[in-house]
Amino acid sequence: MAEAIMAEEIEKAELPFKVDSAGTFAADGAPASKNAELALENLGYEPERHRSKPLSKKLIDWADIIFAMEATHVEIVCAMFPEAAKKTHTLLGYTAGIGGFPGEGYDISDPYGGDEEEYMQCALQLREAIRTLLD
Repeated sequence: MAEAIMAEEIEKAELPFKVDSAGTFAADGAPASKNAELALENLGYEPERHRSKPLSKKLIDWADIIFAMEATHVEIVCAMFPEAAKKTHTLLGYTAGIGGFPGEGYDISDPYGGDEEEYMQCALQLREAIRTLLD
C-alpha cells in the first residue's frame, strides 16, 4: 500500500521522484491482499497490481532513501545491508525529523493478516505520513 500511495501522491505533487517497494521477508511474486486493495480503493487510489519482492542489494544501491514502517524493519535492513544504515528510517520518524531508530511511537503497524479495518487504518496512517513528507 505504501508504494501505491507514495507513487500517486508524488504524481499529484508533480515531483521527480521514483518509488519502489520490497519486503525484508517478502515472498517473491505474491499479490497484494484483497484488504489492501479495498483500503486503497476506499481512499481513492488505484488498487496496486503489486507483486511482492524481497529486498535486494540492487534495490539498496538504487535507493537514495529507504523508509520502513517499523523500527524492527530498520534494524533488519541494517543487519542485512550495513551500508544502508545512513539512509534507512521509519517513515513516521523521518517525518518528525528523527532519523534512523526513532524509539517508540513511530511505527506504522503492519496489517498483514488483519481485517479490512486494520488495513484501512494502516492506509490512513501511510497517507498522512506521506503527505507530511511531501509537503
